[in-house]
Amino acid sequence: MLLKDTIVLSVSGKINKEQYEKVLFELLSQRNKEIRKIILVICSEGGSISYAFAIYDLLKNIKVEIVTVALGDCIGAATLLFSLGNKRLVSDNVIYVLHFDLEVNCKENESLAAKFLKRKNEILENKAIEAIVATSNCSAEKISQSFYNENENFIERDELLELGIATDRLSSYEIISHYVFGFKLKWS
Repeated sequence: MLLKDTIVLSVSGKINKEQYEKVLFELLSQRNKEIRKIILVICSEGGSISYAFAIYDLLKNIKVEIVTVALGDCIGAATLLFSLGNKRLVSDNVIYVLHFDLEVNCKENESLAAKFLKRKNEILENKAIEAIVATSNCSAEKISQSFYNENENFIERDELLELGIATDRLSSYEIISHYVFGFKLKWS
């Protein structure tokens, strides 16, 4: 969707090839327009870290302001996309979880394939940690601890703000219109 010079993109549900293609086609459909801002609304339980990186790289290489908005779930691979924002807004009830599912598509007895996938996931996890660290006040050690600690990888809204992972709280339509669209709406 295009609003003046702003594209609003949505990543919801599982991050996969279809999500990547949806983002790509929306950007391609707007290629002849002058774009100054991208708003990425995220409500995702995660999914493929490979496709999350495809979306991440695609958006990162467009030299415009990016505002990310986390509503509902922002889990796993979705946390990488959330880190893209110059402004990173979280709703009051966001569920933010740092973890990645292993992308294992092979039989367990295929040890070479399993080793390849394990190494691929290690590389992608490290790159995701670097991306989150680059846009927050967190150390790589703190993010890594959250990734690998099954009991403590849920991070609540106030802690997201404190750690700098989120830049502001998204709590009302007034805030949505002000931060995301650049103006305040009058509600009757």
